[in-house]
Amino acid sequence: MGNYILFDIYNKNHFEKLQNCVEIFNRHITNEVPVHIEALKSELGDDFVKNFPTHTKKEDEDWRKRWFNTPVNIRKHDPGLKRRMSFESLVSGLLENDFQYLRVARDDEGIGRLEFDSASWPYGGLTQLKNLVRVFSHRIIGIDDGTGYTSLNLEHDKEI
Repeated sequence: MGNYILFDIYNKNHFEKLQNCVEIFNRHITNEVPVHIEALKSELGDDFVKNFPTHTKKEDEDWRKRWFNTPVNIRKHDPGLKRRMSFESLVSGLLENDFQYLRVARDDEGIGRLEFDSASWPYGGLTQLKNLVRVFSHRIIGIDDGTGYTSLNLEHDKEI
């Protein structure tokens, strides 16, 4: 078995939507077919896409200007620079990372697991995978990222 993200299942419908979403991303990863964002939005459905913020070009330009004008040691901790991940960022992070997705399964009625293998070590991190689980309102309770299992509490499960 590969690595995994363990999560509390928010509800059955959201769990099934996550399963479907992972199958869609699997198809794009294994076929190595270029992804057209608008087609992917349509395939994933409005329930998925509506969970992401939309920014105008002007908002993006203003944010980038503030980001690059802020000293590096302050950027990560400045609440004014925090942004929720956009749909496009999540998609590019999932499709360009070194993950091979396996499946979404249930450990029991209330616990789910997103299992994955990494194509290389070290890999770029789990931000996109964790946010994919969170999009469907599930709460992450533990992670095995290849270095062993780490149990997480609510304080650790924050959107990045």
